[in-house]
Amino acid sequence: MKKIINTLALSLIIGLLLVSCDSPLSDIEINDPSLINCVFTIERTIENGSESEYATAILTDKNLGLVQLKNGSVKVNNQNLGYYGFTKTYHSDIQVELNTQYTFTVVLANGEEYSSSVITPANDFGNVGLPNEVTINSDVPITWTDFNSSNNIKIMYQVLDHENVWHDVFETTTTDDGSYAISNDNIQYSNSFMDLAEAKVILIRNTDGNINPNFRGGSITSNFRYSQTFDFVNN
Repeated sequence: MKKIINTLALSLIIGLLLVSCDSPLSDIEINDPSLINCVFTIERTIENGSESEYATAILTDKNLGLVQLKNGSVKVNNQNLGYYGFTKTYHSDIQVELNTQYTFTVVLANGEEYSSSVITPANDFGNVGLPNEVTINSDVPITWTDFNSSNNIKIMYQVLDHENVWHDVFETTTTDDGSYAISNDNIQYSNSFMDLAEAKVILIRNTDGNINPNFRGGSITSNFRYSQTFDFVNN
């Protein structure tokens, strides 16, 4: 399938760019892992039928300044991640498997390595069933064929307004049992919405791993995300 950039990760990166700047730590060799925070993510995304799989590492200092390691590197399962100057993040497309361990390794200037691992979700989404169109009075039934009722799944519902802006109008975390109906009574439409064009359902599974305690802080997460848009019919 066509590779795309996951919009959730892109939003996170843009948000960091708005509040962060280059860290002075990028100009020196770092040998002390406690100087940096690390946010590691394994992503598998299907958006309107297009699939992307990748790993991202964001390194910051105590003031959230973005860090590029001088004479250092970041790897995932021994594959080097590229550093992108525009986003100031480490990122590479990788193959993401179900129920598989992925290990991020930060290599500092002195050659010392610090690893953190996460296991990806055991289930994808299978075949997802959604309505072809909705109205402002509709419930939104959702089904998916790959599920695990011992786990939870996050469900989001968004609508696109006449100014091409997406609005979150429903969100819940529920049992991952293969079906959920969003009741119209629980959808938070605004009176300011005019001529809604599209709606979108988003399903998210995630697992958390263990960040290396030698770092200043951070997290390691695997996210599986499915999103699909469909028509919104105005009455």
